[in-house]
Amino acid sequence: MAIMQKKKLPLLEVAEFVNFRDMLTQAKEQAGDTIALKYRERSTVRDITYTELCGRVDALGTALSSMEGGLGAVAVIAENSHRYVTVIMTTLASNGVIIPIDKELPFAEIVNILNHSDCTTLFFDKTYLEAVKENEKALQGVKNKICFQLKEHEAEGGILSYASVMDKGQELLEEGNEKYLSLAPADKRLCMLLYKAGSTDSLKGIMISQFALRSAIIGSMQLVNPGKRCLSVLSYDRTFELVHGLLCSLHAHATVCINESNRAFQKNLREYKPDYLILPPLYVENIWQKITKNIEKQGRAETMEKLIKTSNAMRKVGIDKRKSFFTAIHEMLGGKLETIIVGGASIDPEAIRFYDDIGITVLAGYGTTECLSSISVSSEKRNDFASAGVLLPCMEIKIDAPNEEGEGEICARGDAVMMGYYKNDRATKEAVELSGWYHTGDLGKINTLGQLYVTGRIKNVIVFKSGKSVLPEEIESYLCALPFVKSAKVYAGKDQGGSEISLETDVVLDENNFGGMTKSERLSLVKEKIDGLNRTLPSYKRIDSVHIRK
Repeated sequence: MAIMQKKKLPLLEVAEFVNFRDMLTQAKEQAGDTIALKYRERSTVRDITYTELCGRVDALGTALSSMEGGLGAVAVIAENSHRYVTVIMTTLASNGVIIPIDKELPFAEIVNILNHSDCTTLFFDKTYLEAVKENEKALQGVKNKICFQLKEHEAEGGILSYASVMDKGQELLEEGNEKYLSLAPADKRLCMLLYKAGSTDSLKGIMISQFALRSAIIGSMQLVNPGKRCLSVLSYDRTFELVHGLLCSLHAHATVCINESNRAFQKNLREYKPDYLILPPLYVENIWQKITKNIEKQGRAETMEKLIKTSNAMRKVGIDKRKSFFTAIHEMLGGKLETIIVGGASIDPEAIRFYDDIGITVLAGYGTTECLSSISVSSEKRNDFASAGVLLPCMEIKIDAPNEEGEGEICARGDAVMMGYYKNDRATKEAVELSGWYHTGDLGKINTLGQLYVTGRIKNVIVFKSGKSVLPEEIESYLCALPFVKSAKVYAGKDQGGSEISLETDVVLDENNFGGMTKSERLSLVKEKIDGLNRTLPSYKRIDSVHIRK
């Protein structure tokens, strides 16, 4: 086994914080009037300062502290919003456990997660109101159900409105209640549960300590300066966005602008004018392709190529005119964009090169949910377009059983590694050695400069450019539950560049269950049932192509 250490890079100065209560206090004292969150409410863009955010956290925490199980295990199923951010920060600044849940999951899988995690308080968007009511008996362990958009007069069946809970907390604070304010969260306590799959047999709750989360935030910021304004695009159940987009931004006292929908992304870029983004490769490559296609459509491809050559030649002698040369492109992206941090899957190096040519730095990051997506990240001072960056200061890496080219399994150890899998010691022992090395299941190698190159995977996980991942075994179990499927194999459909873009399956049919049907009738039934299965699954888990095998 070869243990590899990176050559040291000069680190950026980052303020330490003892716990998330301390982090919020620093923000209030040092940047109280700075805008923490910007968001759209109907047709109006609204602001919340750091002082106001801290006040909301205190009110919500005080209210939850007065409820049975209120600050125990706190789950959220919702679109990104200022309310969602408030719940996250309230829980992190307490002794509670935050559980962000993928809103795209079927509600049956969400119920599995809520029960497995011993959830005591559930916050949810109004779109889930009927589903929460219908599953009341299955969610008996959930003591408090709080709907973000519910009006106070609509509260029924024990479901509370978020507004009424906030009002109650403010009232208690004014009466002198200090139960929440006096909490002193323990450093090594469990503070977050992250779930990678929702089916009963594949459920894994990744236990994250406050120490690990704090280390990931500080370690990331020591290599990459978050900037002053971020557009928050990915949902907060995505670790990369939660850690590097939201929490790093808040600790940097930056402004987080909340993107209201995928459709609004381009409009929000122009309106909020962010200077940095956290995105999956799919978004970054789509923007690049749209820009280049537009240039070709206008007949300006040759002119663009000459301009890039001229700009790059000037850069070699210390003259950087990229902002003025490519003003039109920058205006499309808001006009202020400096940095894009990309994680979740590999990205086309040509896309990174294009952004660099026009004056936007793209930094690739690498990590797994078990390591808070915080194993490595590119630095502006050491940015090879094909690499996944250099190690965070709080992490170590080894390449297990390397071949002649130095390629082997990537193993990580350090402060940002999970505590283990919730209620699953066996899975924890399989993933983490007693010496602390976590086996990622990814293949890679590392060069003499300490840059990590991810070259493939050992583990049977499909990772799309959207950043979403799928366990083939989970989809196979759904297929094999269909009465006419004898066996099934699920794998990734790939594009010309080898990137995984869809799910395909080979199925062997049980001929005894077709009762004399013709071939076309059998195929029609198979299509009908698999279409029905797809409708119960989130879009990224749907089967795009079915092949009947003998």
